[in-house]
Amino acid sequence: MGKRKDTYYALICFFVCFIPRIIINLGIKASTGGHDDLGFLAVPSYLAGYDWSGVIKHTSYYGFGFSALFMTPIIKIFGGTPFLMFQIMWATVAAFQSLVAVAVYYIAYDLFEYKDRNFCAISGIIMSYLTFCSSCRLENDSVMPLFIWGIILILSLLIKSDEHRMEKTICLDLVVIFLQFMHTRSVIIWIALSIVVIIYRIMEKRWPVCPKTYLAGMVIGTYLVKKTVSYVQTVVWGTTDLANSSAGLKNQLLSGAESGSAIEYIRSFVFLCAGELFTIIQFSNILFAVGLVSILFFLFDKIKRDDRKSEFYSLIFLLILFMGMLGASGLYWNEDARNAMASGEFSKGFFYLRYISTFAMPIAFWGIALTRDINMKYMALLSFFYIVLCLFVISNIGALPNQDLWATFASKYKGNFKSMLTQNDLSIVSIVSLSVFFFFWLLCRKPGKIKALSMIFLLVATFYNYTYQIQNGAKMWGESVYNSVDGLRTLNTAFLDDFNIYCNDDIQKYALQLSYPRIAVKDYEDYNGEKKSVLISRDTDGIKKTDLYYVICDDEVIYFSDAETKKSVLERINK
Repeated sequence: MGKRKDTYYALICFFVCFIPRIIINLGIKASTGGHDDLGFLAVPSYLAGYDWSGVIKHTSYYGFGFSALFMTPIIKIFGGTPFLMFQIMWATVAAFQSLVAVAVYYIAYDLFEYKDRNFCAISGIIMSYLTFCSSCRLENDSVMPLFIWGIILILSLLIKSDEHRMEKTICLDLVVIFLQFMHTRSVIIWIALSIVVIIYRIMEKRWPVCPKTYLAGMVIGTYLVKKTVSYVQTVVWGTTDLANSSAGLKNQLLSGAESGSAIEYIRSFVFLCAGELFTIIQFSNILFAVGLVSILFFLFDKIKRDDRKSEFYSLIFLLILFMGMLGASGLYWNEDARNAMASGEFSKGFFYLRYISTFAMPIAFWGIALTRDINMKYMALLSFFYIVLCLFVISNIGALPNQDLWATFASKYKGNFKSMLTQNDLSIVSIVSLSVFFFFWLLCRKPGKIKALSMIFLLVATFYNYTYQIQNGAKMWGESVYNSVDGLRTLNTAFLDDFNIYCNDDIQKYALQLSYPRIAVKDYEDYNGEKKSVLISRDTDGIKKTDLYYVICDDEVIYFSDAETKKSVLERINK
């Protein structure tokens, strides 16, 4: 009966997360990432036999482990129907995000022994929706949380039982190696996990894994990752010196370290860490702050530490992972932030959640699970810490002029822009968040229906954050991509297969390639006067200089390389 009930709860968790995502995604017409989507799909498009080399040379490296495995067959089969292709891709991502709820439910109920199925199920659903990257964003960050929870699952199983130790160690190696294929920064996961293994050996006088198997897997796996990634980058992009690649990150870090004074470097590092920490707290409806403090008190409680070892070492892993990524972000954005502060401009690194949220959000689970253990003294300490952080961000970061999309919580921004994460300025958000925090704490002190009510309240707040991001971010970007080639869709576009297709507008160039995956779009900068070439452009002023054009609509024009090409294309369009 227990296993059957677990199955019911797991299915409910999955579909409560999956179905709303599918419904929301149906309202999006086209790619929500443009440049980023092209980088993510570069390897799958190559494996599917398409030539995107003319546009992907301008993209960054976003890994290929997940995309090559799951997106290649989708592009190959549905490349002729882009809307359906993207919907299936987003549904795949939605399935991985929904599995987070199932994983959290199983870990919390069966491994960490929080013996309340409703609590574990709702917590899992909250964690599924508590993501900065929605399912309609084709990025590795959208699916990486499931793999992080997978590592926690395997590590907990290893600590709880020696049975099948080698097999579980091999699974752990494979997950970490696969993550390194997904993104360059996944090396931080490997480092954090290895530190936890060593800490466990020191404290428990035994290895949690098969040490030789673990070490061999990591060494061989890392070598294969390095060689394979280098080969793929050379074949697909033509170089290994790409943004977000190992070489690109190394060059950026060295450039940042060599420029400016040490004091400026440290100051920028502190501001970046404070800004990102603050934004995570706000974005998670305070859950991250509660989780962080709850974990710290849990780790220093010897009785709990001895009774709940698998949970204890999982928390150490998450803390090292978060601190490592926070520090890495402070280094990665350092030069950009220093230049911004020196010129009075703004760096999105101060509030950029995409990189760090993947590693930070699992900590928020313990903001739900351990809150009942916090007494008033700890609550006062947490409130004081939060207020100090607010004041620091307001006085040092929120005052910077010319904020852009990422100035999410800048209190002194007085424009009409509504940001992705909040509709109010910092002062209002702080008051609301603190109110949510205390309301949540008071309700979690009570058993029964009131406790369930508090969980539902948190779920509604988290779901609102998730949908707000899509409606005011991803969906608008999708419409922008769709509209940039909207006029072209009204034509008979069969001619695109038989001519050299060029484009001179960045958004339109990416939209054109993603809307017509089977053609080879080229950057107009590479045009060398070839015959049988057409330029699809938004530059309508060009019609004053030539008669080799065809106006599609007010902001879309086709230019032709020669009169014969114009005649041939127009004949096909008018068929």
